[in-house]
Amino acid sequence: MQNSSFIQAVVRLTNQFRAQNGLSVLSVDIDLTEAAQSYSTTMARGDFFSHIGPDGSLPWDRAEAAGYDTGIVGENIGVGFSTPDEIVDAWIDSDRHRAAMLNPRYNEIGVGYYFLPNDTGSVNYNTYWTQLFGQGDIEVVAADGSVAVFDPVQYGASYSDLIAAYGYDPIAFEQHYIIFGRAEGRISDRFDEGRYLASYDDLIEAFGYDLTTATAHYIQSGHQEGRSDDGFEPLQYLASYGDLLTAFGANAESATQHYIQLGYREGRSDALFDAGRYLASNADLINAFGYDTEGASGHYILLGISENRSTTSFDPAAYLGLHADLQSAFGSDLTAATRHYVQLGFLEGRATGP
Repeated sequence: MQNSSFIQAVVRLTNQFRAQNGLSVLSVDIDLTEAAQSYSTTMARGDFFSHIGPDGSLPWDRAEAAGYDTGIVGENIGVGFSTPDEIVDAWIDSDRHRAAMLNPRYNEIGVGYYFLPNDTGSVNYNTYWTQLFGQGDIEVVAADGSVAVFDPVQYGASYSDLIAAYGYDPIAFEQHYIIFGRAEGRISDRFDEGRYLASYDDLIEAFGYDLTTATAHYIQSGHQEGRSDDGFEPLQYLASYGDLLTAFGANAESATQHYIQLGYREGRSDALFDAGRYLASNADLINAFGYDTEGASGHYILLGISENRSTTSFDPAAYLGLHADLQSAFGSDLTAATRHYVQLGFLEGRATGP
């Protein structure tokens, strides 16, 4: 019979042993688990103990048959040990088995256990253990809902608490995600490295369009410097130039790449289209978006242009001139005046002009 708690314990003990030796923990893979469990059952019921199956199969053959397709697979097997601690200790005490457990190429694991109470064949051990290792991509759900390959550095850059705890340590980031982050529902790619680059001219000069280096810079320096990945508005950049709208539509990623690779040196700006003023000029958009300038820019690109919406009917200077308290608060800051109207003045029924 199977025992899920035993299987979980072997995974936990194996990962503890790897962590003690400075290696990343292993993620449980469904296909490897299926292959390992099937083989433990086959050994118990088939009355044999060998890495070679009765059909001549080898570990990677069995993993592939279960759906695991990376081709990089290793296996430990054991019989006669009663508990997870006993079997893991036995593997650790064996040079060959320990080497498999500490192979840095592996990042996934599957464990199988089968107990045969009436083991009356020629191979009588009662307990049969299989441990399969593989090297595969850790798949995660990205921020947009798609399935993506896990990037530990991107994950680390996405959370200030991880940067504070680990600095620049991709192994620690991966361990955290596997042990904690996935269960906590953390999104692994909240940090927008392209937008981070586009937000700072000195980074464009230093790194070009090297997103990997940009992410590392944020973790190692930018976070402590108070830098962020929201200074550049890609949709506002698109809305500022007709040729970019024709070329990219509402593709924010392409817009960001264009700015870094071309637009920055061409002297282009993401501030020609005033998304805040566009919002303030259309009451229904204030109700729909609040002061979401990115959402407003997207609306303008997808709908506002074709609807011939006004982008300048709201005059922030006139709005300031009508309200002495706002002049005291904002001086001549037109952006602050526009934001005030969208967030407060519109609901307060404040006048915007004659």
